[in-house]
Amino acid sequence: MKVIAMVRKSTVIGACALAATIFTAAGAQPEYVARVGAKKISIEEFQVRAQQLMKTGFHQINIEDENARVIFLDGIIAHELLVLDGLRRGLDRDSTIAGEVQRVEEQALRRRLYDVEALKGDYTFTEEELRLFFAERQYDTEVFSQHIVCATEAEALEVLDRLGKGESFEELFPLFSTPHIQKRFGPAGWVQWMKTGALLEPLIEPFNSMAPGEVYSRPVKTNSGYHVFKLKARRPVDFAETRDWVGRRLREVKRGRDMETYVNDLRSRYGLTLDEGVLRSLQALPPEVKQWPGEDQTLLSWRGGRLTAVNYLEHHRLARVRHPAALDSAALRKAADGLAGREIMLTEALWLKLDLDPEVRKKWEARRDELIIQWIYHLVGKGTAREQGVDEEEIRAFFDTNRDMFVREDGVLTDFDLVHDSIRTALATHIENQAMDDLIAGLREEYGEEIEIYPEVLAQAVLSRPTPPRNASGGTGR
Repeated sequence: MKVIAMVRKSTVIGACALAATIFTAAGAQPEYVARVGAKKISIEEFQVRAQQLMKTGFHQINIEDENARVIFLDGIIAHELLVLDGLRRGLDRDSTIAGEVQRVEEQALRRRLYDVEALKGDYTFTEEELRLFFAERQYDTEVFSQHIVCATEAEALEVLDRLGKGESFEELFPLFSTPHIQKRFGPAGWVQWMKTGALLEPLIEPFNSMAPGEVYSRPVKTNSGYHVFKLKARRPVDFAETRDWVGRRLREVKRGRDMETYVNDLRSRYGLTLDEGVLRSLQALPPEVKQWPGEDQTLLSWRGGRLTAVNYLEHHRLARVRHPAALDSAALRKAADGLAGREIMLTEALWLKLDLDPEVRKKWEARRDELIIQWIYHLVGKGTAREQGVDEEEIRAFFDTNRDMFVREDGVLTDFDLVHDSIRTALATHIENQAMDDLIAGLREEYGEEIEIYPEVLAQAVLSRPTPPRNASGGTGR
């Protein structure tokens, strides 16, 4: 909105002015454009981060302008100063931040382990192979459908009965669909065009047997609940238009096979063993029981580690697995095996010292820095806005002073009540941004001796606009 853009403009202008005051030259030029504390920013990193800034409040900067590099570097330095100050204040030790960073690091370690140890095959393919995959996986057709997803089979059967008596999906969807599905599918349960092969597995065969306009005769259970659904239309998919998307799916399948083989080999090498008795005891827990009664017991063990019943329920509390009572024996075994497999992969990754890999470190550091800045913005920016507040006189004064901003195309002035809340939000955002600008200015002064910028190296950087993301041809995944 124009009002928000106007009050945010000062942030970028202020950044440009600040940048001009901190350029230094220090003897022989290094291979990086700047240093903030121990953090060195290479030309390559600068170019990537400048593109990221172009997607935010810096999108209006003319990259052909001779000062553009200075402005983008100033934004990067401001980011690094906030992180530097946050680390020195120990914000990375906050339990919430530390827990999320650990999660990201573990995820990065597992992915890197796959890259280094598992993905060593040939993931190319011929045109004939791709066309065969396209047909066999049923990516050659799409369906457009309407769903009501119930929590129980009894509810789903009631929905089918009421549909048969003449009630509509639109009437029954808000009454019976689970809250998650209502948020995902909108007010009437319509699902966008999806490739048949990308549907949830239990739905594929029913859709193949249906005619457009037909409601399936019985509920179908998936992990989301019990589906009652109607097929509106079916259409063929053009191979040429979706070729890149299908190629990515085929590569994923080939990579997935190698990843599964590798993980199974790891399980064997680590001697993964399941205690069936503990598994049955877990499954016997009532759904309302969230803590293990009595002495803890080992569910799965392997060389150098174990997963206990208490561990499993803790993972459930963190929403990583479903409650044992909600799973049959095979599903519970699979869920527990997945948890153990992830732990074994972490053990292997650490043994291979992949925690020292630059790619792994880069990922968890990026998430840590993001969380630190969010914390500071919440404390300083939003905290200042809450403390200072925006009163009615300020909102009215802004409207009266900038009436031309609120004149519609037909020349009529927009009613004040209609833009009141937008003005309040914009003025509060301005307070937040000003508080952050003031904080960054203070950090520049406090850490001034730890900031070095090398103009000659910076001048070699090439700015380019980020490439717009391509739409996936013809649909979403599973």
